[in-house]
This record gives sequence, C-alpha cells and structure tokens, in this order.
Amino acid sequence: MIDLSKIPRDENAEALARFAEAMREITQSAQRVAMPRFELPNLAPVSAQWAEAFRQVLEVGRAMSSFTERIASSMRETDRAILEHQDAAYRLGRCGWTLPMRMSIPSVIDLLRDLPAESDLDEAFGAIYAEKRQRRLREVTDELCRRKSLEYWRPLLGECVASYYAKRYLITIPSLVSIFEGTLAMTTNTFLAKPSRAISSPRNKRAAGQWGLDVILWASIQGFTERLFENVPSWEPRPLNRHRILHGRDEQRWARVDAIRLFTAIDAVAR
Repeated sequence: MIDLSKIPRDENAEALARFAEAMREITQSAQRVAMPRFELPNLAPVSAQWAEAFRQVLEVGRAMSSFTERIASSMRETDRAILEHQDAAYRLGRCGWTLPMRMSIPSVIDLLRDLPAESDLDEAFGAIYAEKRQRRLREVTDELCRRKSLEYWRPLLGECVASYYAKRYLITIPSLVSIFEGTLAMTTNTFLAKPSRAISSPRNKRAAGQWGLDVILWASIQGFTERLFENVPSWEPRPLNRHRILHGRDEQRWARVDAIRLFTAIDAVAR
C-alpha cells in the first residue's frame, strides 16, 4: 500500500490530478454508451382477456350446474311417478307378466296406470309379440341366447328357442320354468340356498332398489314368482305352476303365450 505521506507534496498533487482525470474520462465514456432501456409490457389487454375468459367459464359452470339440477329434478319426479305404481307392477306379476324390458318409461306408466284384466293382458302381450313376424320376441330370444349371465343354461335355452319357433310350445315350458328358477337364484345370490330363499328374493331386491324403475321391475318379478311357485292343490286349475309342472301334475294345455311369458320373465331377471 502506498504511503502518501512519504510522497513529496508536488508528486502527491500530480497523482491526485491524474486520478481525477481518469475518473472524468470514465464518467464521460459511461455517458456516451447507450444503455438499453427496460420497459414493462402493457399487460392490461391480456389481463382483460383472461378476466373475460374466466367470466365465461363461470357462466358455463353456472349453466351446467343449473342444467344438471334440472335433470336431477326431472329424474326425481320420474322416480316418484314410477314408485306410485309399485302395487300395479306387483299385480302385473300376479297376472303372469313381468315388466317388459324394452318398453319406454311413459309406456310403462301408462300400462300400470290402467292395468287391464288378466285375460286382456294375455291377449295384448300375445298380439304385441306376434307383430311383424314376432320381431319383438325375436329381439328377446336372440339377446337371451347371447347374454353372458345365461351362459350356464345356453344349450337348453337354445333348444327352447328353436322348439318355440317350430311351434312345439309344450316341450319348452318345463325347461323354461327350470331356467327361470335357476336364473333367479343366480341373480339373487341364492343359487346354493334352499329354493324358498330364491322365491322370497325378489321382495328383497325390490326393497333394495335405488331407482324407481328397478323397484317396480322387481315388484313385477315378485308377483310373478309368488304366483309361479304357489302351493296349490293338484286338481285346482292354474295357468302356470312350477310344482305341478315339474312334478308331472299339470295338464299339458300350455300355449304359445305361456312360452312368451317365461321368455320375457327370464329376460327381466337376467338383464
């Protein structure tokens, strides 16, 4: 380090002058250099665009929420309307028919609101499934033969379908009763239980239904099952009775409409 006190006064003044001149030149050089200017961009238009986009997103969200609530409200109203007809669905089953799986909800409500007599039901369903070369019934039987849940009974079911379209109705009835009972037990997890458990299972499925359509479907299956499995004297005439059929006590007067009712009942249970 230089000790200025040891430098003669003249030399000291000369050194300070040189230092001052150097600083002046540095300052002038810095002033001559064009330093870049940094300016913040104008973010106002971008901010406005984002604010508008966010507002539109909120509006869409509110519209979707309103739409969803209207849908949910409509479904609740439909459910309430359907549930009003539980008893009619049960009576439909007691008349020997389960709820048709391919019928629209308004048509279902119309059917249950003004339920015809049993004989009229047989005639009406027989006519419906006979239309256009039995197109509706063929949809049912084709679907049954493809359905994964019925794979266990597929060989027997296939022969039942072939026999039906060959107009050999009598041969189909005992087999379809057996398939219905097995499908009901499999669907309600009572396959390894006593038959009485399977008979009462539709009531439990009806009670556990989460949607109105499920509830009234199982109400009709409950009525159908209770009628099919009724304990009746062997001499008392009944349209279809599982015990009399499978124990050889029933008169073989079964008809085309009886095969249809069993095909559609299997379709309802195995959906």
